[in-house]
Amino acid sequence: MQLYICVMLVAFTFLNTQQNKNVYRNYIEHFINEISSFQKEHQFLLIANHLFFSDVDWNKNITVIKLTKSLKILQNLSEKLQFKKIIKQQQPEIIIHFSEYVNTNDKIPQIVFLQEIPTKKEILQLAKAEKIIVNNHHFKNELLEKFHFREEQIEVLYPQPKKIFQPLDLNEVSAVKDGYADGREYFLFVQNEENLEHFITILKAFSEFKKWQKSSMKLLIVSRFNSLSKQEKEKLTTYKFKDDVVILENLDEVKYSKIIATAYAVIYSSSKQNSLLLIFEILQSQTPLIINDFNSFKEIANDAALYFEQQSFISLSEKMQSVYKDENLRNSIISKAQEIANKLQKTNPTEIFWQTIAKATTD
Repeated sequence: MQLYICVMLVAFTFLNTQQNKNVYRNYIEHFINEISSFQKEHQFLLIANHLFFSDVDWNKNITVIKLTKSLKILQNLSEKLQFKKIIKQQQPEIIIHFSEYVNTNDKIPQIVFLQEIPTKKEILQLAKAEKIIVNNHHFKNELLEKFHFREEQIEVLYPQPKKIFQPLDLNEVSAVKDGYADGREYFLFVQNEENLEHFITILKAFSEFKKWQKSSMKLLIVSRFNSLSKQEKEKLTTYKFKDDVVILENLDEVKYSKIIATAYAVIYSSSKQNSLLLIFEILQSQTPLIINDFNSFKEIANDAALYFEQQSFISLSEKMQSVYKDENLRNSIISKAQEIANKLQKTNPTEIFWQTIAKATTD
């Protein structure tokens, strides 16, 4: 049997910023390469538009077809027509959508990775899907309650981080601190979405922390895929503790993983409840984690994290103070993260998902 996995043509249209597109894109790139490595005897077809994959070292059993660009007003329609034509020509056994579902008007089973609550139009389309893949049980339950999908139609598959996200030895930790923080301890804020309100909350919380504990602690802000916005940079010019803030933009993944593993604690503030890959990366690195008090985040991190109220710099600062002054608490969080990481490494999401594919193509 030849199996083709077709990434949906309208790439990441449900995400708001290019930064988020890049985060999810990295996950997809890794996931598709893992599947094709796991099943080398099969052939995989990747259909993508111009927002998708560039400079990726794809496995040899993956054929990439990039859709052509059109006038902006016609782009969506043009891509859908191109997609349907390719599907008709190639006749794959199954189609995997990593974004919006497109009905190809045929009997090919289709699986959809869903990141956000669907619109009314999308609900009608999703009803035709063989499986809907979500990344947490809280989201699954929300879909079941609100839209009455069949429970067996929705499957939970946790994202698995790359193996480079691991604890470092003491020599590597010292080198990272020397290279990025003048040898000092630091809090790390990872910005995966452009959100001025989140940015201001972090700065205010760090100010409260510095006033409470006049330490040499630094704040590193990593903007993974894009530069900080003009407004964010303007806020920093007048920030009281700007000399203790280090901005790192467009880091490669190896450097990024080491900065996470070296941090005293990582702060992650997101407006998206299903943005979970970064949480798994931090837990696997066994670094203390301070995150929003979303139910989906709590499902993943449980007691391996401290939770602050959304957009409350006071709540965030209190958690920063807690992890700083209570070494037993910090060690407990690290220990719990290690337990989660160990369980995660015993699972194989690629193998689990392949079983889903196999069942969908044989039913």
